[in-house]
Amino acid sequence: MQATDTAVEAFAAWLPTGLKALDAAREASERAEAACAQARAKLAAARGAAEAIASMLDAEAAKARLEASRREQAILDEAALSKRPCPPL
Repeated sequence: MQATDTAVEAFAAWLPTGLKALDAAREASERAEAACAQARAKLAAARGAAEAIASMLDAEAAKARLEASRREQAILDEAALSKRPCPPL
């Protein structure tokens, strides 16, 4: 297939515009990739923070349950001690 002079001239006239469009598209793609990488990094940091907070909340809840259990046991111990008969005189 042979190109006519008109087709070659039209392509030659369009080529700088096409190359500029290609460069612009590549730059836009690179910016989008950079933004995506930044968003992924922020998401990873946010997930890490959320996991740390969840872990802290779990630890606090366990501590609160332990303290409540100790208080209950102290109440039961005190009640058991107060019901003992007094020793004879």
